[in-house]
Amino acid sequence: MDVLLVCASLVLTITITWLIAAFIARLVRSTEKNSSLKTPPGPPSWPLLGKLSLSSYTLPLKDSVEWSKKYGPVVSLKQGSVDIVILSDNQQIKETLSRPELQDRPTTWGLSSVQKGFSTFNGQKWKENRDFTMRALAKLGGGYEIMRQHIQFEAMHLADTLGSHHGRPVASFLYTHRSHINSICQFLLGYRYDLNDPRFAPLQEALCSFKLQTAAAPIEHRAAWLRRVLIEPLLPRCVSANRRRKISKLNIVLREFVERNNRTKSSGRATSYIELYMDKIREAKNPDEGYFTEDTLVGNMVDIMMGAATSGNFYLHWHLLNVASHPTTLQADLQQEIDTVVGSDRSPHWEDHTRMPLTMATIWEMFRWKLATPFNIPRAVKEDTNINGYDVGKGTVVFSNLMTAHRDRQLWENPDKFDPSRFLNADDKAKTTRPDGLLSFSVGRRTCPGENMAMVEMFLYLTTLLQQFRILAEDDKPIIITPFGPSPELIDTKLRFVRRTHKLQKKTLPISTGVIQPVCLSSFQQ
Repeated sequence: MDVLLVCASLVLTITITWLIAAFIARLVRSTEKNSSLKTPPGPPSWPLLGKLSLSSYTLPLKDSVEWSKKYGPVVSLKQGSVDIVILSDNQQIKETLSRPELQDRPTTWGLSSVQKGFSTFNGQKWKENRDFTMRALAKLGGGYEIMRQHIQFEAMHLADTLGSHHGRPVASFLYTHRSHINSICQFLLGYRYDLNDPRFAPLQEALCSFKLQTAAAPIEHRAAWLRRVLIEPLLPRCVSANRRRKISKLNIVLREFVERNNRTKSSGRATSYIELYMDKIREAKNPDEGYFTEDTLVGNMVDIMMGAATSGNFYLHWHLLNVASHPTTLQADLQQEIDTVVGSDRSPHWEDHTRMPLTMATIWEMFRWKLATPFNIPRAVKEDTNINGYDVGKGTVVFSNLMTAHRDRQLWENPDKFDPSRFLNADDKAKTTRPDGLLSFSVGRRTCPGENMAMVEMFLYLTTLLQQFRILAEDDKPIIITPFGPSPELIDTKLRFVRRTHKLQKKTLPISTGVIQPVCLSSFQQ
């Protein structure tokens, strides 16, 4: 008992000493600042604690919206000792995030301490890994054409799986998520799974544990040693400890794939991201730089899986819920366009998108109207800069409030309404490039590297399912989808997929064992 008391007293003394030292350092820094600096306005904050409490890990969305109304498009606040700036103006976000001094990730970002992929890297390490990933995607995808064919296969296989329920209610989120994971598995691993394969479970379970709605926002304002030594051991269910467990779980699952590849890889041309990356590790001129290691490989795989499989699936799920809620209006109009351009004798191809303006407008509008995360992944100010006339110091963490940016009334009329017509061109031609003002994929050099493939996925999945099915709510009642909030309760919503076409052809798809699996693919022609 005496030992425990001594240890507790020691920890308390160290903590208090650290807090006092941090307070003094903060006070000294603040007094050293040039009084002529014009800093952004913002809500008042407590000394040392800042505006956000020590228990807060995410930015409050509602408060952020109110702050932008009260203080303007550039708001400053503190979370502990961390300086934060929140941008809410659409044009200001685009201009600011394109600057070279805002291309880094903050070391205080919650995922930086637990995730070691290119999303958290800075400098040359980030550039090397991001560029390698882009080249690998192009190489494995044959200039993206092969990758498009893989996505087309997955969309058809998903349709076949949903069709096997013969119009009975099914929790489609499970299958659409697995299908998206498969699209990425083909790139990362070089093979895919059947959607009902039990080996899917560990990977899907690890991915499903993340809430994208808050993944972009957490900031760690405590010292790393304080979290590791005191907070997480005493509060094992706290946010940082929980996040560390989830990332570790996903890392373990993906590392098993790497180890399996190392055991079974045969000589010959690399057929997966893992094999290309392992070749890069072996060829590295200076291994001590640590740009390419098995740890960074696993970290990059985590980034790709979380970004592509999880966020992409949320958007597809919202599309399905939306058309199920409007079967005689939006869904019927989309199906008419699909029937006119594609017909029923073949499956949709990516090349069709240039002749399908309503479909493309609907996809763009969902990216605007519904957000996987209301805040973008944060940037760090690399050197003192000026934003909208305000002085912003080096090390400041910059967030963009996408919710307010995507509801800019100067850009869009009635922005709270889901209205694809806002993205229809006057000449009735499809809008094939990202419309001005859409920030879901970010801007600048940190733009999502998978943006192009995400668009291909969304188009092929949505058109394939609408071509083959009438998508209906379980009980024919409207499904209420709000543009605000994550709507997690909708994940378990069941939908009915009632066939519109019946022509079937036998095709084959590769599965994880390397065996070719016969799969019944509806109306598929290469």
